[in-house]
Amino acid sequence: MSKDKRNNLIIILFILVLLVIGITIVYAALSTSLNVTVSNITQNVASWNIEFETATVKGNKNNMENSSTTGISCGDATVATNSISVGDVTLIKPGDQCYWSITIKNTGSIAAKLTNIEKKDSSETTCSAGANEAQFRCGDILYYLENPRATKATLKSNLHLSIGDVIEPGGSISFQLEAYVPKANTTVSSSQQIQSGFTYTFVWSQN
Repeated sequence: MSKDKRNNLIIILFILVLLVIGITIVYAALSTSLNVTVSNITQNVASWNIEFETATVKGNKNNMENSSTTGISCGDATVATNSISVGDVTLIKPGDQCYWSITIKNTGSIAAKLTNIEKKDSSETTCSAGANEAQFRCGDILYYLENPRATKATLKSNLHLSIGDVIEPGGSISFQLEAYVPKANTTVSSSQQIQSGFTYTFVWSQN
C-alpha cells in the first residue's frame, strides 16, 4: 500500500473515532438521572370513639300545666357505651311528660357529624314520624329529642337535636329525650296502652 493511501486510511479512521466519541459525549450530555427519595413521612394514628356517657340517667317529671299530680312515673335509664335503655314509664293524660338528660361525647381525634337519626317502631303500638327527624309518635305519646339550645321543655320545631350537629374531638353534646302526651290531644285512648321496643339510633360519621 502506498504511503498516501496509508495516510488517507489513518485520517479516515481518526475521523470515525472522533465521530463515535462525539456521539457518545452528546448522548451522555442528554442523559440525566433524577432521583426522588422519600423518608420520614409519619401518619399519626387517628382514633374514632363516639359514645354515651356511662351512667344511670334519672327519669324526671316535667310539671307542665294540667299535668297529672299523681300516678305519673318516669323510670331511670341504664346507660352503656353505645346504648341507653329507659325504664318503666307511666303517663296518664295530656300534659304529662317525662324526660332524660343524655350526653354523647367524642373521645376520639376526629370530629363527628350526626348524619342520620333512625327510628324503629314500638312492638305493641303503631308509630309514625313527627314534624322533624327528632320526633316520633307512638299512640298517644310523642317522643322527641330536645336540642341543647332549648331553654325550656316545650316542643318547638327549631329546638331539636338535628342532623348535621357536630361534636369536635374532646367535646360533647347534651340533649333531652322526652316522652310527652301533647296537650293538643282532644282525645286519648280510653284503654291502657303499653309501648315497648321503640328505638332511636344515632348515626355518626367522620366530619
